[in-house]
Amino acid sequence: MKLHLVSVCMMVLCCFRTHAATTADMRATIQRLLGVLQKELVTKSVDFRPFPPRWAETQGLYKSYVHLNAVGSESANRLRREFAVPDSNMFVTTFVVTALLEAHQLGTIDLQPHEKAIAMSLQAVASFQDKNRPPNVPSYVFWPQTLVNGTWSAGSPNLVKPLEYLVDVDKFVEEVFKLMNLEKLFEYSEIVQMVVSIFQHSFVIPPDVDDSSCNLALGGTLKSLSATFPTLYSSWEASNKDITALFALEELFSYKPLDPNANSTMDNLIDPRTYYFLSKYLDQLNEQGVLNTTAFPATWLLNIPTEIPFVNEEGMPSNTDNVDLCVLANFLYGTSHAVLQGLNNGSARSYFESDTNFQNLYTSAANVVSWGITSGAAATRPDIGLLYYPSLYDFMWMVARTSFLFRQFESALPPAMANAAVELSNAMRTAGTDLLVGLAESDGIHGTWWDDFLGDAEDPPQGEDRLFSTAVAVNAFISTWAQPTGQADCPITWSPDTPDTVHKLVASATEFLNNQTLDGSMQLLPMNAFFSGSVKTNTTIPYAYPGTYSYYLNGTYLDPHNPSNIFLEDGVWAVQGYIQPDQYEAMLQETWFNLKVPLDFPGFNVGIEGGYPFWSSPAMTYSLSLLALSQYVVLEECPSNVV
Repeated sequence: MKLHLVSVCMMVLCCFRTHAATTADMRATIQRLLGVLQKELVTKSVDFRPFPPRWAETQGLYKSYVHLNAVGSESANRLRREFAVPDSNMFVTTFVVTALLEAHQLGTIDLQPHEKAIAMSLQAVASFQDKNRPPNVPSYVFWPQTLVNGTWSAGSPNLVKPLEYLVDVDKFVEEVFKLMNLEKLFEYSEIVQMVVSIFQHSFVIPPDVDDSSCNLALGGTLKSLSATFPTLYSSWEASNKDITALFALEELFSYKPLDPNANSTMDNLIDPRTYYFLSKYLDQLNEQGVLNTTAFPATWLLNIPTEIPFVNEEGMPSNTDNVDLCVLANFLYGTSHAVLQGLNNGSARSYFESDTNFQNLYTSAANVVSWGITSGAAATRPDIGLLYYPSLYDFMWMVARTSFLFRQFESALPPAMANAAVELSNAMRTAGTDLLVGLAESDGIHGTWWDDFLGDAEDPPQGEDRLFSTAVAVNAFISTWAQPTGQADCPITWSPDTPDTVHKLVASATEFLNNQTLDGSMQLLPMNAFFSGSVKTNTTIPYAYPGTYSYYLNGTYLDPHNPSNIFLEDGVWAVQGYIQPDQYEAMLQETWFNLKVPLDFPGFNVGIEGGYPFWSSPAMTYSLSLLALSQYVVLEECPSNVV
């Protein structure tokens, strides 16, 4: 149950005083987590086979799985938990390895005996570099690429390969259910077949800002440890020599609502869901007279004119770009690492400091991320503001860790980053902290935790993402309120103005993580919904939101008010340019493609019509729990941090 703040504080004090684990206990748990993570690493590549089904796996990647969020019955609960298709993506591995490196920096684990495993992971991540670009440009794709009609096309091996083998999808899905011992759930086979079909025909995706930025953050972390792991860092640098080319791509494919050159680039087109989410913010910028010079990093490193010749091999989903605040947070983090750590022998910083357009792009990202927190917009509409990240806690932590990075380089920040540092710190230390405090939960016995939505449509809530959400919330709190010291034996300390409430909640939550992450009494799952497709609930259908651009890729107009029209794969539904507030308000009262505009968001377990795919990775839960415990142990063991 959600508790009043005073009740939370009183309860966690009682629990912590009576049953508190020592930092020695937590250090032991950290070592156990490191051992568990070794089992989550793929050590040998395996090719896909349709019959009998055998899943593809890539050496060096940490394991993750595609699940379906089905709710409403015991069968649906079992499907959600147990139907899990292994997925080969670079995203999970960059996060896991970065978390482990950060824990090594804190001194709670020693990765030197595991250097070969990290090297294997770096080699795997490097293979996701976009092969349609010149070598060494760090533009990355989520999935592996295969050569199709002369173009490198990215797709999920275990969900695209069945089509390549020309297998009967119905038969394949039936065999998959048998493989997972889920024959009794075959009633859901049509949903699974639909998901496989969507992946085969719609998820041939281009490179993106998100994965590219996570790779930069990994590189920056390796640079900070280059004295300890010189070979690891040099191998990363050798594969990512041209960061300035990535910066140029991010600028080229950004969303510019009032770009005067948009006739040729079409970069004033944006997903109608994004426009709805940002509309009030765009109104503010227009009133301030700065919208005409504003650009936001968009998710995909592609635009429609570039896409059209290769749409079947490398196309944006729905052929339209979008803006996701989590992607922007990762853009800020990755870019800041590249600049502040002096990657590519300092050329990343030189580019940043000399290119005012890229600085403006960076500033726009920081400002809108801050607005998303302080206005409450991200918390109110995470379904369309955080299109690919269902977890609000992901967003809070991604912003907080950038804020902490700024404090590590406080005296060396370029002006644009210094301004961003103030924006993000203020947002997280006010509205961000209030939000996390307000979402804390407890039963009065096991300590404090945070829940998201997996399993919480049931009565009582199952808390299937509780471990992950709690670990991420703790990391968000610590990154918001801790500060670096520059001392090897005491690398971080609490800021003097850290609220007592934060101290108490973090103490109780790390107690919870220590006791529950591995074989705890609550028997919690290491599941999470760290990532998803952009369409989940009824509120995330792009065609339900107002737009002004409705054409097929061949230029044929499609009337969005004709109820007989449905949108096809080769169509573009977008908002072009800026819509005046009174006109947009009127458009919200209309129907689009026979759908009413979703003005409210009831949650990720409502209006899902059978289920939607999400990505879960126990390795993410374990690594971020390890990082949370590591940070807390260091804070507690530094004499100045004893509360």
